[in-house]
Amino acid sequence: MEIDTSKITIGADASNTINLRGAGVEPRHAAIVVARDGSAHVRGVGKYKVAVNGEQMSRSALTAGDKITIGKNVILVLPTPPGFSLALQVDDADSPQEEHLETNYRTDLLQTKLGKRRPAWILSILTLTFFLLLPLLSSQFFKTENSSLPMVFTDAIWAAGEVHPAHRLATDGDCSACHNKPFSRVSEDACTACHKNVSGHATPHQMAERDLSEERCGGCHREHNRPELLAVQSASDCESCHAVNSLAVDHPPFINYPNPERPQIIFDHGSHEDKHFGKTKRAFECSSCHALDPAGQHQIIASFESMCVDCHGDTGGDQPSKIFHHGDQIVSADPVSVFTLPRLDLKTLSKIPALGAWPESTRGASREGLTRLGITPFTELLLSTDPQTAAALSRLRQGKVKMSSLKKAGEDQIADVVTVIWGLKWLLVDLALDPEQAVAGRMNQVLKNPLSNRELAALTGQMQTEFVQNVVASWFYDETGTALVEDLKDGPVALTDYLVDKISSGSVLSADDLPGAPWVRTGLWQEKKYSMQYIPPGHTDSFLKAWLDLSMDLQQSARQSPNIEYGVREAAAALFEELADSKAKPGKAKGAGRCSKCHSQITDESGLRSLAWTSLQANPLDRNFTRYRHVDHIGPDKQEVCVDCHVRAEDNDVLSAYLMDADTAEYVSNFEPLEIETCTTCHAPQNQASDQCLTCHYYHVSPLAGPLQAQSMPAEHP
Repeated sequence: MEIDTSKITIGADASNTINLRGAGVEPRHAAIVVARDGSAHVRGVGKYKVAVNGEQMSRSALTAGDKITIGKNVILVLPTPPGFSLALQVDDADSPQEEHLETNYRTDLLQTKLGKRRPAWILSILTLTFFLLLPLLSSQFFKTENSSLPMVFTDAIWAAGEVHPAHRLATDGDCSACHNKPFSRVSEDACTACHKNVSGHATPHQMAERDLSEERCGGCHREHNRPELLAVQSASDCESCHAVNSLAVDHPPFINYPNPERPQIIFDHGSHEDKHFGKTKRAFECSSCHALDPAGQHQIIASFESMCVDCHGDTGGDQPSKIFHHGDQIVSADPVSVFTLPRLDLKTLSKIPALGAWPESTRGASREGLTRLGITPFTELLLSTDPQTAAALSRLRQGKVKMSSLKKAGEDQIADVVTVIWGLKWLLVDLALDPEQAVAGRMNQVLKNPLSNRELAALTGQMQTEFVQNVVASWFYDETGTALVEDLKDGPVALTDYLVDKISSGSVLSADDLPGAPWVRTGLWQEKKYSMQYIPPGHTDSFLKAWLDLSMDLQQSARQSPNIEYGVREAAAALFEELADSKAKPGKAKGAGRCSKCHSQITDESGLRSLAWTSLQANPLDRNFTRYRHVDHIGPDKQEVCVDCHVRAEDNDVLSAYLMDADTAEYVSNFEPLEIETCTTCHAPQNQASDQCLTCHYYHVSPLAGPLQAQSMPAEHP
């Protein structure tokens, strides 16, 4: 008889490929599996064994001439003829023939010396009395643990076996703690009452092909059965649903494993190993950037300070650290203009009495990092929190107006310029009084939740009030103490009195004397050419990060106040672009922070962007279906073991997935996906490493685990 299959089942059940009879043959006793390479092996199902050449074993490879014995049945492995994978001869001559079954076995009670009725009734009554009524009554009227009644009179006789020590301790021996209803099996609710954090096998949307609602904890965790091993560790339970018998034979292929997601930190292994490390002739070792977590399960990515600073960091004396990328700075040590007095067309504006005075010398003010209106993105964002000023800014932007040239400006545009100038003046006054309050008073109007003290300290870069007041004095007062801007006298008394006192005492600092603050961890403030400037100290600068985070938050409805103006979102987007240079190609950012050089942009469904400040790290508490511990696979030569599995994909364009409008789902890794053949070099029947399901797979899967790759699943196991 010819059979077209890679798996031959053997047993007493009629559904088996080879049906055997007689003592010692179980319904599903064994299976013969033919691998892709033509090799064959026989294995017992579950706890059953087979005799191969007279030796009892659970699994054995097969060759021509081998004799398999199951009960009194013999299966011979014959030389394989051409065109076939396996040839067998089944000898069941010792098994009883069907026509002689009745004569070989007693099939009727009359064939014995026992009668039918009287013994049956007596036995039934005794059984019900001793094993049902008496235990039931004792469980209702006596406390079993304090009772001296024999076990036959208590409900303890119903126990199917010993209880697991952990369950016995948790329930204090009370059966009703788990068995809520008499003569009903333990419910799922009784299990989850204690095991609250145990998740299921899969969420419904992950396995829509199969209904898991009827699956029970007791299906695998068999209490009263083997207390020392409460969780069943047999692959036969997996095979009841999953038509997989062997990793090498019929396991579905891996799909882009283990690199499905685009990393948040931009890093090209190819360019670093071949170009940068090659130039410096340094060894490119995996362990330089990757280390095992305490559990030995995942490889975690080291911090910037421990793995990147050797090449990307340089600290020089009293100056703040400057971060380099082989000559190209990651973090700019150049000043960042935060508040700059714009150049005004004073000749045109002199006809407007409501404007007040303005220093004429701003004609030489710094032009770096300014918007079309001649103000910094920081300033424009702070001004936009006032609805009237935000509307004026929006109209000036739409009209492409330059405040330094207003000859062709209309009356309405001149009025908008005046509105913006007064907004600048009062912003400067508020900064001089209290920098943190000046920022909080404006930004809290457009944020759903007020800024914390920590956020305010970062957003102001620990700007000192005395520094701002010195700057205001040098900009708006002459050497004799006469106010260049008379209208500021109508401002807060505390500011005016302070400035007049400083001027009259001759203590006003000149531009050459500024700044007065030393270099600090959060950077340095200085005044230069009518601009208050901040110098970032290096990587992880809190000031730049805080403004980037704020500009991102103001573009997302989750953190916006309901009364936010469109101008605020527009100004926040402009500030984000100025600092992050997010439109640059990966690794080519030239913004003030160079942040997007390494920190990738994350774009949500609405098109809003943000920067990923941290790398994706595996959470040791989250479990998906794959059970893998790096520590079990790493030998003495760690580098060699890594590259055995993680093979460089030389032609993959890693950086293209980080472009502005790139589809992150199209990300391709620096490494080739793993193939099953990589695993079966060790995990195979003929090798020491197991290829059983539970060697590499968990049953309970964390709710946070990613969705499964779509795999077809047969309706039932063959």
